[in-house]
Amino acid sequence: MHLHSETPHLTGSIVRHGAPVVMKAGQLQNYQNQVSHATEIAARHLAAKHRLPLHIARLVCELARIGERAAA
Repeated sequence: MHLHSETPHLTGSIVRHGAPVVMKAGQLQNYQNQVSHATEIAARHLAAKHRLPLHIARLVCELARIGERAAA
């Protein structure tokens, strides 16, 4: 019996610019994570908690100065 796998075989991995790059079936794919700003995280949380559209939650965060850097 021959088992067939639909997942491509990993041929190796390397690191470029601090992010892992995985070579799958001869192709390079970059898996860098996007870093979200504190305001965006707060807006998404606010939108989910209060069932607001995301653009309204962003406006509320901007007006309330939520997620801004503290003054030095």
